[in-house]
Amino acid sequence: MPGFTRPTADDECEECGAKLPAPDAEGNRTCRYCGTVKAAPPVQQPQVNVIVTPGITFPRTTVPTIPSSSSEGVSTGAKAGCGLFTVFIVLIIVASVGVPLYFGLKAADVSFPGLGSTGSGSSSSAGYRVEGDSVLALPGEPAAPVEVVTYTSRYDRGSSKNVHELVRVNSGGGSPTWVAGGFGADTYRVPLAADGARVYTADGAQLRALTLDAGTTVWQRPLSDNLSLPCDDCFVLVGNHIVARTADGTVTALDAATGQPAWSRRLQDTLGRVIGVGGHLLILDSTGGSSALSLVDPVTGTDLAVLQPTCPNTGGSFARSISRDALVLPSLTGDAVFVGFSLLPACWQRFDLATGSPAWSVSLEEGYLDSGAYGFVAPSGLFFAGRERELLGRIGTEDGSFIPIAPRPDLDSVPIAANDTTLVLRAKTSRGTEKWSLWGLDLASGAPRWDFSLGPTSVADPPDAETIFLSDGEKRFTAHLDGTTLHVVTYQAGANQFTIDTIDTTTGVAATPKTVAGAAKDTLPHFSVVTWRGARAVLVVGNELVVVDTTTGSLTQTWP
Repeated sequence: MPGFTRPTADDECEECGAKLPAPDAEGNRTCRYCGTVKAAPPVQQPQVNVIVTPGITFPRTTVPTIPSSSSEGVSTGAKAGCGLFTVFIVLIIVASVGVPLYFGLKAADVSFPGLGSTGSGSSSSAGYRVEGDSVLALPGEPAAPVEVVTYTSRYDRGSSKNVHELVRVNSGGGSPTWVAGGFGADTYRVPLAADGARVYTADGAQLRALTLDAGTTVWQRPLSDNLSLPCDDCFVLVGNHIVARTADGTVTALDAATGQPAWSRRLQDTLGRVIGVGGHLLILDSTGGSSALSLVDPVTGTDLAVLQPTCPNTGGSFARSISRDALVLPSLTGDAVFVGFSLLPACWQRFDLATGSPAWSVSLEEGYLDSGAYGFVAPSGLFFAGRERELLGRIGTEDGSFIPIAPRPDLDSVPIAANDTTLVLRAKTSRGTEKWSLWGLDLASGAPRWDFSLGPTSVADPPDAETIFLSDGEKRFTAHLDGTTLHVVTYQAGANQFTIDTIDTTTGVAATPKTVAGAAKDTLPHFSVVTWRGARAVLVVGNELVVVDTTTGSLTQTWP
């Protein structure tokens, strides 16, 4: 990696060997990969050497005094001079002890009772580190301040341990709305889901619900095994039930309000998927090389229908069936699902969830719709890219009509967003030095409309999102389409700076870039996207939550 140097022993994590970030306010260094804390070295108190002037002694309990009687043979002027000399020596000794002690304690960040101590259980935001894999943005209007629930870690001086807590961060930043502890020391990421009343999470094999307004635990229930994290399809809220698939392949549904178990089933495939589509629940299970997609009642766990996507071969000799890696995309209305699967030929099918029956099917002679393929649904259609980016296309969601998108020479392109007139694609060079760009396709003519170069960088959005930390000088970007405006935020490590670009997708005209200083304190920050709210990007940069407003070119919120 450019700019990366082998860390020294003092800079390495004792558990995993990763390079440690810069010390936090307490001087501790927390590994961003395994969570191990390297405590600050103990403060060495300075040794004070007291110099005693010959002929002057200091009683243990009293300050030396000068006799007031003139019969002792000492004049008044001599008495005063001797007294001042004595006081001067005492001040020197006090200063020699007190000043180094003060700065020693200051370096150790020692807090005293009644002077703003931020020990265990404090609501202060000092010392918190946001875990980028476990952040949930709460629902809100595009222009409203962003509130999140995030999993955090911090070093607790009282216990000398790394403490994990769930925190609700209010729109104004500063102290959290609430802090909920009780998570295991080895739990470095948690799943999160929320409704209007509660937040749902899991710590190992314990499923837990907390009140959204106060963070109070409502219920806690054991599962058959741990959740396999990270996962996209193992933890979902469907209607009034929270559904989890654990590492042993058991799917368990619990009543969201009470935590009472509703049902469970054991899958054949321990990596089976649970997928929520509106108020519907789908379970994808595999056995013996074939897979089945079941429409399940989330209340009782019974199968309402078994969806059987099949793809006839071009010659009609045999049919291809769905696999674990199939693309399963919900319709915008939540009443249907689009399933992309198979390879040579590749297939797309639409299933109506009210009946479980297929509405249409389209077979494509080329392409690989398995692991690595990508797609999304927009009002203007379903857009997708095959695993090798060899197949790009648009499918009509109502009739299944297929319109291929011609690939561009020396570019691996993938569609990422669309409005009524323009499809936005992200591309990287397939030859030479890796460079990234964005380009617009006119949906009416199918012709390229504009290009926007980003140069050498890496991507934070799916598919192919990079999650590794950034070295000095490296960049990562995220892009979001809001109406006809494409917003692009690029972060550069080392410079600790955001560059903001906005592009009119109708004309391809880009506004003058804006730059804004970042808030990251880590020397090797990671950069991940929580969500976008209109023109605002909600990001985690180096264990800090940041909201970037692309309209004003400013950071509107940071935490901690």
